[in-house]
This record gives sequence, C-alpha cells and structure tokens, in this order.
Amino acid sequence: LQKGEPRHDSRNPRKLAAEIRLADQAPRLTGRACTYLPLRFLVRNQGDTEWLREEVPEGGYVMLGGHVLDQQGRHLKRGHLRARLPRNVAPGDEVLVEAELLLPAPPARYRVRVDMVDEFISWFEQVGSPTLDIEVEVDGYLDSRQPHQLKADIDPPAEARLTAGLPGAPLRVPLRVHNAGDTTWLARTDDSAGQVLVGGHLLRSDGSTLDWDFFRTGLPRDIAPHEHADIVCEFAAPPDAGSYRVRIDLVADRVGWFESWGSLPIDLGLEVAEGVPDSRAPGRLSALIEWAEPTPPLRAAAGTKAAVRVKVVNTGNTRWLAAPQKAEGHVFVGGHLLDGQGAVLDLDHTRAPLPRDLAPGEEATVAVSFGLPSRPGRYQLELDLLVEGLTWFGARGSQTLRLELDVT
Repeated sequence: LQKGEPRHDSRNPRKLAAEIRLADQAPRLTGRACTYLPLRFLVRNQGDTEWLREEVPEGGYVMLGGHVLDQQGRHLKRGHLRARLPRNVAPGDEVLVEAELLLPAPPARYRVRVDMVDEFISWFEQVGSPTLDIEVEVDGYLDSRQPHQLKADIDPPAEARLTAGLPGAPLRVPLRVHNAGDTTWLARTDDSAGQVLVGGHLLRSDGSTLDWDFFRTGLPRDIAPHEHADIVCEFAAPPDAGSYRVRIDLVADRVGWFESWGSLPIDLGLEVAEGVPDSRAPGRLSALIEWAEPTPPLRAAAGTKAAVRVKVVNTGNTRWLAAPQKAEGHVFVGGHLLDGQGAVLDLDHTRAPLPRDLAPGEEATVAVSFGLPSRPGRYQLELDLLVEGLTWFGARGSQTLRLELDVT
C-alpha cells in the first residue's frame, strides 16, 4: 500500500533535468597537457527526481560528468570527467560541485561538454537536459619533472675519437644539444628531480657496460622545445689503459634517460694510453693497508690520544704524491670514527701524511695518531687513504682497515 504521490529518486527517475554553470571561472581555461585543472560548478536540480549521492554497484546515483570534443564538436573522449555531489539533491535545490579536469593531449583547443549522469541509467542530455560547453586551451606539455616526450639531437664533436695520454687524464668534449621533443628541460629543480643533464655511459670496445653513470654535466639554462645549447663535458679518462666507447645521452634526474623515450644517443671512441699518472689526475686508486705491528683492540681513557702504525702498499697504477700538510691532489692516510654498530660519527677524524711519494708497487709505514671520544663506549676507527680534495680510496673500491676501540 502507498499513501500520497510516489517519490522519485535517481534509482527510479522520472524527469532528469539540470542547470549547470561555472561558479567563478572565465569561459576559456588554459593549462598544460596531462595536468589537472580545478573547476567549480553550480548545479541546480530542475527536475522532479531526487539525485542520490551514495555510490552503489547497481548504479542509480548522480555525478557531474563531461566529454572532450574537438573545436568542430566531434567527440574525442566520452565520460572523461567525473565529480561527486556534496550531498543528495532534492528537486529545486542547488549545490556547489568541485571537480578536477585532466587536460587532454596533444596541445590544442578543446571543448568540454559538462553534463550530469545518472550512473548506469542515463546521461541527462539524452533525456533533454541542457549541457554546458567550456572552451579549454592546452598550451603545452609539462616540463622535465613530469615529461611527455624527452628527445634530443646531439651534434658530435669534430673529433669522433677521443684520446687520453694517461689513465685518469682530464678530457673536454664540446657538444651542441637540441631539444627535439615537446617538453622543457629544466637546468635546476629544488630537489634535483627532473633536472636535465648531459650524461655518459662508459662501455668496453665490445659494447658491454663498464660504468653506467660515467659522467654528468649540467645545462647552462632551461632549454625549451626547438632551442639548443652549447655544452662542454669535462670528465676523467678511465683509470686503466685500453680501448673504450663513451655513449652520450641526456638524463632527467630521478625520471629517466632520454633513450627510454626513443631519443638517440651518440657513441664516441676513446683510447687511453699506457703510463703512470699521479694523484693530481689519478687512474686506479687501490691500496693494501696492514698493521705494521701487532695491534689488538685498543683500550684507553675517554678524551685521550692514541696512535697506531700501519703499512700501506700502492696496489694501483697511480703515483701517490706526498705532502706534510693538506694539499689538493696529494695522498694521506685518513680515518673515520664509527660507533659500535659501524655508523659514521666523524668522517674526517684524523689525517696522517705519507713519508714520501709512493710509485705503484711501493710501500711505506705511517704513524697515525687520533683522539678518542669524550664519552665511554665501544667505537671503531676505519683507516683508509684519500686524495685530498678528490676522493677516498674506499669510494673507488679499495679495502679499508678497522680498529676496535674500547673507550673507558
């Protein structure tokens, strides 16, 4: 039994009609492809059917929706836009609906036809309700933080084959890079993500990879599509003599190498001659570090000083230059202070000079003095060698030596 007039809601609709208008936007909206454009609509229920908001699998709930059309009115993507109602809407009521429109690609002018939809039942336009057309201009793609197409044309240097007189010798390669894609390359970003650099992979002569991140060189400025820049890439030759290839590409940091978008890198041959470099432009840095005398775990009072003696052997191919004080390009024995679990407390805890220059294969004994921590506990001293101003040997794969410290 039923008393009074039957109640119609969007699960059992009778008249579906809406008035839709923009709340505060201009009639033409702009933005970049594949980004979201916030929109606000005022929507009035002009029918006799209550619109239900709750989404259920069988449908019968109402949402704001929209289709993408070209400038001639042809449909490109139906149902491209969806936005939920803030509440159920009775006949005669008006609500504010907030939506996010995903702007289409490629860049062009589009028309977005905004309508209401009774899900799984009908679009309102199909039963005679008016729609709202919005003109949208997509004026380009995102930049290299969220790229659409990263593509470069790279002009090779005049000499397609590079030569280095010694392992580790400095090399300079001038290039011109053209932005042949549709995405602006950013020279700097706040967190480095999307920052574009010229990068190189070091390959063996047979094409197998030796060092994927052989070098990186930044851009002088942002590069828009169809623009170019002249760049000089500076890097050190490989640490060993031989024949190599350097594959040059561009990379958007933490996004990807351009080759993965179909961009073509260039390959340059590289010949590295035999010879003995020195530590100002080193080749292979490798050392053997041993105790010069028996050295059990060291036990000493907090805040005091201690000393150990180590033997260092030059097992690389680079002459180590000695200096009594810190001097760039010269080699020292250094130590990192670690806690009992091996976490670094002080990366540059001590320095000790070599007694003389050491050629490959030569060795020397070095006295290393260091201060003990001011708080009692278990610690470690990790001994390594370093080229002042350039690198620690451990970062190049050389073995280090650790001493257990019992600080009382």
